[in-house]
Amino acid sequence: MKNNKGISLTEVSVSIIILSLFVGIIGSLFYQIGLNTEMIKYNAIATHYAVKVAEDIDKLSYENVNNEFLNTTLIPSYNIEDQFSIGVDVRNYNENNTKEDLLKIVTIQVNYSFLNRNETYKIEKLKVMEL
Repeated sequence: MKNNKGISLTEVSVSIIILSLFVGIIGSLFYQIGLNTEMIKYNAIATHYAVKVAEDIDKLSYENVNNEFLNTTLIPSYNIEDQFSIGVDVRNYNENNTKEDLLKIVTIQVNYSFLNRNETYKIEKLKVMEL
């Protein structure tokens, strides 16, 4: 019969290797979860800014919805965090001007930087002339 009074060096080595693998995998998972949580947070803030601009555009008259007014008056009035920037582009729906100008396409673009990567959140909406 064998004497079972202890553990061998081989058993200790194998158990340390297995434990190291599990700790590494779990640590990597926690890091990825934290990274994804922050990315979702930044995307939610960008969405908030874009929706706020879209709602404020709905309150404006049709004549005031133009690139100059929105980019020089409306956007600078917001308290925007340093990592974010907002740009608005307005163009006529009927660009060949053969019909009456009743619709404008407004593109709202929120740019932000996250971990040295530039991300963009963009939405488009229609502004309809009130009759």
